[in-house]
Amino acid sequence: FYNSLSNSNKVNNEINILVLLPFSNKYRSIGKKIRRAVDLAVLQSKNKNIKFAYFNTGNDFNSNDLELIIEKLNPKIVIGPLLRENLIKIKPVISKFNIPVFSFTNDSSLSEKGIWVLGFSPFDQINKIIDYAIKCKKEKIGFISIDDDYGHRIYDLISDSELIGLIKDKIFINNQTFKNKENLRNSLSNFLNYNENNNKDLLSNDEYDFIILIGNRNFILSLAPILTYYDVDLVKTDLFATSVLNDKTLLNEHSLINAKFPFISEININEFNKLWNLVWFETESDHLTRLAYYISKISIWVASQDINFENQIKNGQNKFSILGNRFIFNINGNVVRPINIYKIGKDGSTKKINSCL
Repeated sequence: FYNSLSNSNKVNNEINILVLLPFSNKYRSIGKKIRRAVDLAVLQSKNKNIKFAYFNTGNDFNSNDLELIIEKLNPKIVIGPLLRENLIKIKPVISKFNIPVFSFTNDSSLSEKGIWVLGFSPFDQINKIIDYAIKCKKEKIGFISIDDDYGHRIYDLISDSELIGLIKDKIFINNQTFKNKENLRNSLSNFLNYNENNNKDLLSNDEYDFIILIGNRNFILSLAPILTYYDVDLVKTDLFATSVLNDKTLLNEHSLINAKFPFISEININEFNKLWNLVWFETESDHLTRLAYYISKISIWVASQDINFENQIKNGQNKFSILGNRFIFNINGNVVRPINIYKIGKDGSTKKINSCL
């Protein structure tokens, strides 16, 4: 385990994979769980020449320390880091060594030749939502977002798509409005063109046939009940958010029944959980631990080959299936995985949907 240069010796006869994870600060519990997933993959590996070394990115680490450790270990692959800001920080170091990086971050704008971003990018999710709206011929689209750079970037992506002429209205809710519940309700009422007389007649609000709701868990948890109060019927109006909806609290929020979101399709999760529980039975697995396991299995295979990963891709050795879950690595840093649309059920379950109903 490396977080400094103390007592580190050059390794000559082993194939090394360097893993960058936070083992201190507020993300240390996530780093620990990811390491367990890596360890699970290592335990299953038959290649005993491959060794995993860890570098702590939890503190304000020194890039020079990382560079010297890479020089000593000469890793064939770098796994991580978890956070986008750390990936930005290590890019100048990585570029010196031409080492493939498999990162957990979901900011696909950071992917490039030699750096593969494997987190589920919100912009990939928005493209899937756009495709659904076009396929289902939605004509009255509303956009609701937290007023920050992220929300505006999402809106710019949508407004540059085929939906631009179909966006009926948009609203960005700043922090001041969000904290003032009366102002928040008034803003949404105006956005929905709410008519109290229609409310008395128990008619659904048909101002939009498609609403995109962008924000974090607390933002959505606060707004969804207000939309329902103003008669937005999620049977008649598609309400879409990103995969933030795949959260236990949101899945069980009554006002989000029939809401939809894109998510990477995974299979054989129960099979993974059986493997996990054999070793780490005291903790629960999640989508991030599964991703770490998949990445580690792929990394072991890639590192064991005689040619570098770029040439592997050029030779067509860029398609991987781990427990049936597929990854296609492209030379430009893009990673393709199957994405589907899911709908929240009455019991908090999710169901993959294939039609516009």
